[in-house]
Amino acid sequence: MTAESHPLVLLIDDDPDFLEIAELAISESGYGTATAQSGLAGLRLFQEHEPDLVVLDLVMPGMNGIETLRLIRESSDCPIIILTLSDAVEMFLQALELGVNDYLTKDAPLDTLLERINIAIGRPGSPVSDNQMGE
Repeated sequence: MTAESHPLVLLIDDDPDFLEIAELAISESGYGTATAQSGLAGLRLFQEHEPDLVVLDLVMPGMNGIETLRLIRESSDCPIIILTLSDAVEMFLQALELGVNDYLTKDAPLDTLLERINIAIGRPGSPVSDNQMGE
């Protein structure tokens, strides 16, 4: 990412309506966006674009979010936010073990997602960049 470019957020979700709404909100907040409607398509975009952050659904047909997360973690420590309808405790624990940075349910307001994206990326104005992690 150059100083002139916008951080890139990759959204991986099988719900096209959610992707459209989230992509609009995220891009209006000054981020570049890329979207994929499956885990496999998301992995391809991840490898092509090396995003600054991934927002990942857990419950998708074919390759689910846990497997997608596992494959991303094999090569990258890119921040990942899980955003899902699922409240399955087992999937949540697996996601934590694989190193997700945050976990939200889809009923959370988009403002909350945007705030979590800012924090995970350490964007100016977020608590991470303002506080320099306690330094």
